[in-house]
Amino acid sequence: MSITGAGTAAGVAEESTWGTAVTPATNWRYVINADAAPDFTRVQSGRISSGYFANDVEAAEDASASLSLEMTYENLGMWLEHALWSVAATTGTGPYTHVYNGSDNSPIGLTLHVVLGDSGNGRQMVGSLVNTWSLAISVGTPFMTLGLEMIGKQVTQISAATPTYGAGDEVVSGLDAALMSWNSNTFCLRSITINGSNGLERRRCLSESTTAKPQPVSERTIDIEFELDFNANITTDFAARVEANASIVFTGSGNNVMTFLMRNMLILSVSDPISGPGVVTQRVTARCRENPAGTYPFQVTIVNDNASGSAN
Repeated sequence: MSITGAGTAAGVAEESTWGTAVTPATNWRYVINADAAPDFTRVQSGRISSGYFANDVEAAEDASASLSLEMTYENLGMWLEHALWSVAATTGTGPYTHVYNGSDNSPIGLTLHVVLGDSGNGRQMVGSLVNTWSLAISVGTPFMTLGLEMIGKQVTQISAATPTYGAGDEVVSGLDAALMSWNSNTFCLRSITINGSNGLERRRCLSESTTAKPQPVSERTIDIEFELDFNANITTDFAARVEANASIVFTGSGNNVMTFLMRNMLILSVSDPISGPGVVTQRVTARCRENPAGTYPFQVTIVNDNASGSAN
């Protein structure tokens, strides 16, 4: 019997012990695409037998998930906390301001539940940690997406849960964007992508086929890519090796506002090829950094009508 992708959804619940399942999921999101699957590595033992393959042993069981979600002004708090390793700082009495500012400590982990379309089945990944993430929006794709690449302890197939969604679900639109500000200048962007890496790596020991809790083995990074019509200030500041905070604000309906603060942004490359008589654009890559220590390179601030920074 064939199934369809209709009804696919992803939900998470915070674990109190890494790798121990928590059900039901408490924060559900509609998805653009979702994939959660186990991977089993088997290694040939090298036994010399006939001319055919003779023997192998199981070496590892990996768990990973890839998700693409609509970025909304509400209902993404827990997802942002685990991507940025942040605990939301919430102020106000309505509207509320939620600040996601990163930290040096990885979260305990999430139990991820993915509903597999209309099959009646789901996939559960325990010990889920966000390894890389991206926020992207462009003129061609005028709604913001949140991409998440997650690794965990184990993926199993279970019966599908019934998602429940929070109230308020306004998608962040390209028309909501203001100009990006950087080094006392403003820039009208054609696109922007913010890529974050938490530098996680699985850890193996002889007694287990699944990983111990993944740990960061490289520096965490925030890399920016954006495109804009040619602007001489970009070229000048690139040559001068200017490092300054950048920000861009998205304003939705009612009280909904989202602000990205990209601290200590330094341009790494500028490309502005000309291949015809049309408008010349610049493609820019940049990196944000922690300076001084504890001043995290990327911060998201959301204003909405929800009192909780995690459950909103």
